[in-house]
Amino acid sequence: MARKGKQVYQIKKKRNFFNPATVIFLAIFFYVVLYVLAYATKDHTSVYRVVSETSEDVIRTQGICLRDEITVRADRSGYVNYYIGNLSRCAKNDAICSIDDTGTIYNKLQSDTGSGNALDTDLMELIRHYHINNENSFDSIYSLKQKFTNAVLNDTGKNMLSNLSEVMRDYGNSDYFHVNYATESGIIVYSSDNYDGLTEEDIDTDRYNEIINASGNASESSISEENSNVGGVGIDSAKDNKVNSGDVLYKIVTGETWHIIIMIDKDHYEKLSNLDIVSVRINNSSYTANAGVRLYESGGNYFADLTFYNYMVNFAEERVLNVSVKLDSVSGLKIPKSSVIKKDCFVVSSDFYTTNEKTDQSGFYVYNEDESGNKSVVFTEVPVYAIIDKNEDKDEENNKKAYIDANGNITAGDKICDKDGKTTESVSKMDSLMGVYCVNKGYPEFKRIEITAEFDDYYLVADNTSFGLSEYDNIIVNPTIDANLKE
Repeated sequence: MARKGKQVYQIKKKRNFFNPATVIFLAIFFYVVLYVLAYATKDHTSVYRVVSETSEDVIRTQGICLRDEITVRADRSGYVNYYIGNLSRCAKNDAICSIDDTGTIYNKLQSDTGSGNALDTDLMELIRHYHINNENSFDSIYSLKQKFTNAVLNDTGKNMLSNLSEVMRDYGNSDYFHVNYATESGIIVYSSDNYDGLTEEDIDTDRYNEIINASGNASESSISEENSNVGGVGIDSAKDNKVNSGDVLYKIVTGETWHIIIMIDKDHYEKLSNLDIVSVRINNSSYTANAGVRLYESGGNYFADLTFYNYMVNFAEERVLNVSVKLDSVSGLKIPKSSVIKKDCFVVSSDFYTTNEKTDQSGFYVYNEDESGNKSVVFTEVPVYAIIDKNEDKDEENNKKAYIDANGNITAGDKICDKDGKTTESVSKMDSLMGVYCVNKGYPEFKRIEITAEFDDYYLVADNTSFGLSEYDNIIVNPTIDANLKE
């Protein structure tokens, strides 16, 4: 008889999800989550690292250029030939241009005016200089074009002048050919506007605004490009080279001294009144020029007349210039305005400020006397925020005052004294200091500041003042609203 097999039953154990290990794990997990949430929603201290900064007080504006200039106009109509390049220097009685009533003499002057090796050398030198300086701005390219044009004009003009004597021999006495000679030595300028010959006395508020507002319009005409045929323009196409009687032929700038008139505000007027010479950058040039200063008022506005004695030829064609006038430069430590706070302090004589020989701590000796008349002198550590010479009481030998914490270990009515308690001073007088909270040591310490310059969103303060800030200190950005600030 077959043996009946045994049946095995597996008993499932009941799981206990609340064993001690699980409880501990959940407790730690929720603690970490709550801690992270609390940290994320907590107001954090914003810290700024102090750095050195140099800022310049600069007047940036537009100015009106004035110079000694003679405007020469045509006394007849005809076709004009120029013999001197734009912005070139001429001597008195040099031939500047000629007017040909009929145009028949043009071909005679133009004969044999081909460029020679000297011109090729000049042009190559201009290209080399441009390449070395890597000047890729529009202004530099336009300047190169002008230099090329002037080089060609000068070379062609010299060749035309060599033929002029022959022309004068044949046509000098004719009624239809006239040569114009320079009445003064100076710089030849082939551009003109409606303000030639203005002087400093002519610039009042109305005239200043008129010229500045007109500077954006095409108020200046280029004689050299519109009327001159020195560049080789043939008389057959010389419509643009014909001048009428009364048209401007050219200008001669006769002196090296020139002026820029600028309008300024009262604050800059007062600052300039203390200066005789200022440094000026013109049209964002790579160099600065020194200028003398003369101030005047007109129509309730303030003006500065800047006088220059060099670089005139660089701006001889300009009427309105962009100028940057450097008044002064200020160096110091840069701090955000939001970091500055006022702190109330007790003001006491600095004579009592001392160092405890035993503990090497700084502070004051405080004089105490109990109801029984027992006297004692106790050293109290107190931070000093500043020692300043007040010069208020002329009877005192030492006018230096120490500023101490008004909420510290010394309170109003306490008496500070010397080590022996023979000389005392009652603590009562209060004042406030401007300063910031420094956190280099992990806790906030008040440091006083001396503001030397103010800008839109930051101050420059003096560097290395006693009890003050130093470069690379860490300061609190918003001490008035910082919830973590506890001194």
